[in-house]
Amino acid sequence: MGDLPLEVENLNAGYEGKAKVRRLDFQLKEGEIVGLIGLNGAGKSTTMKTILGLLPKMGGSIRFWGMTMEEEPLQVKRRIAYIPEMPLLYDELTLWEHLQWVAMAYGLDQAAFEARVGPLLTQFRMEGVKHHFPSSFSKGMRQKVMVLFAFLMLPIILVSGIAFFQSLPLYVLPLVWLGGYLFTDRLLIWKLRWM
Repeated sequence: MGDLPLEVENLNAGYEGKAKVRRLDFQLKEGEIVGLIGLNGAGKSTTMKTILGLLPKMGGSIRFWGMTMEEEPLQVKRRIAYIPEMPLLYDELTLWEHLQWVAMAYGLDQAAFEARVGPLLTQFRMEGVKHHFPSSFSKGMRQKVMVLFAFLMLPIILVSGIAFFQSLPLYVLPLVWLGGYLFTDRLLIWKLRWM
């Protein structure tokens, strides 16, 4: 695993046949935080979704530790977590059921789930609502749930679609705690809006 965690070379990305991002090059090295800065519509979300394989690239290459998403989708996806700008939750599942579902989807064993979930619920101040349905959560609580999902999986690369200043309260305390405890060698890509 001597390759860089993320290498983006000559990336062209967009949708509906129109490139919003052209000839983008960057690398993400261990321990780095990268922010995508630009006006609304500049291509920040398009770039992130293309890197994650949620949108097809129109050209160029994206490599994770020397692998592409096309070559090794499971190897890559197990090391990455994405926090979308708009929380995606099922109204029929409680927070606890969501957590179990995420753990199962990522192949997290029961012992690891139990060791991680309690401290995370406490850190995010969500232990009192773990058996509640997300329809009762505010937008901020729903975003916190998405962050909680990402941290549950201990990703090596964390990609956040939530704008930095909008999400600062969600991240600062958990990142300080996780920085010393769980995330000492993790990487982060954050979306920043130019105001």
